[in-house]
Amino acid sequence: MTHLTQALGNSTALTVLCAAIVLAGVAAGFLLSHDMTIVADERFHHRQVIRYMTGDYTTVEELTMPPTYHALQAALNRPFPYPSRITVRLTNMMLGLMAIGLFFLLARQIKAEHAPLRTVQAAFLPILFPFFFVIYTDLVALLLILGATFFTFHRRYNLAGLIGIAVLLVRQNAIPWLAMLVAMSYLEAYGPRLEWRPLYRHALRCWAFALAALAFVVFVVLNHGVAIGDAERHPLGLHRDNIYLFLVCCALLILPLQLPALAGPDSVLRKPWAIATALATIVVAYVDFWWLNPPTPEPDSIFLRRHVIDYAAGHLWAQLLYSALAGAGILALLSIRLQRPSWYLIYPFTLATLIPTKLIEPRYYITTFVFLLLFRKVQRPGWEMCVTVAYAVAAFALLIAIVRGQSQFFL
Repeated sequence: MTHLTQALGNSTALTVLCAAIVLAGVAAGFLLSHDMTIVADERFHHRQVIRYMTGDYTTVEELTMPPTYHALQAALNRPFPYPSRITVRLTNMMLGLMAIGLFFLLARQIKAEHAPLRTVQAAFLPILFPFFFVIYTDLVALLLILGATFFTFHRRYNLAGLIGIAVLLVRQNAIPWLAMLVAMSYLEAYGPRLEWRPLYRHALRCWAFALAALAFVVFVVLNHGVAIGDAERHPLGLHRDNIYLFLVCCALLILPLQLPALAGPDSVLRKPWAIATALATIVVAYVDFWWLNPPTPEPDSIFLRRHVIDYAAGHLWAQLLYSALAGAGILALLSIRLQRPSWYLIYPFTLATLIPTKLIEPRYYITTFVFLLLFRKVQRPGWEMCVTVAYAVAAFALLIAIVRGQSQFFL
């Protein structure tokens, strides 16, 4: 035990160990899932990649985003003698590992001693892990968002903004995260004061971000919405359903990490306003989501989240549990201590990503959870290692369910 403690105390040894764990886990996941049939929206993305590789440059009608990811995948897969869904999944996995590597660089910049642990947590985050192995745009978008964050932290604002434009070419609904980076960098440079001269100076520094925002506005106006294809499932509006599922996910994924803080002398459980906020969330979640605006049943859905919601719609105890978990998720968020005041902007900008989105999908929360893992203060490393093991177990259990049930148990 002494030798293990000494090894873990060595930052280089710990970094190598955690890198090996991530690589071994992702490799095992790929071997487990690489030859499963096309899952859910993979059929659109894979079809578009194949079209580009065969010289057909028409766009698949169901695509909701620009086909930038698909062009990149087509280019990466050309060297393979027999490109297929397996090779496209392989290159997607490599891009996802690049995102994890960039996460490590950011975590090391924030607090080097906790960077390896944070990185393993991010890699095995259960709502992220399955996307290493499927042809989806989410991890490439995350890679670019983290790239923009990295250069923002280094005050290379225009390079960060240009990467932000690339983000929008992959996932146009990532625009709130670019706005968050600009707002964070302003607060870091000038504090909370809003004066014309600092605002003007910072705007000049961030001209590439402004260019990204202008391009997004022009696109939305010309496209009459954010989604390119399948627009009827992605209408612009104010939608609350994702907020409740996001809070449920916070209860399941963030609350375990925060248990030491909740048990401590400064716990939010000792603060009446926090308890009142959690109780109010439970009531609002139940009344709004289950009573006033009950979800429309989708019995033929292939998604796990829809099976859960449809089951809860017919059982009062499940509705109450769902609402209670939303309240617990609020307590988890209230108990988090972020390492810089400007990083608390993640909360309003998370709402800005969730409220316009009608389709309920946990993958829309990946970026928020990655930022929370990156920005939060580690409570007790020993406890967090145990939670990280639980993350990995849950991630592999979900992946196995996806592989065995094919598309019937996807997120």
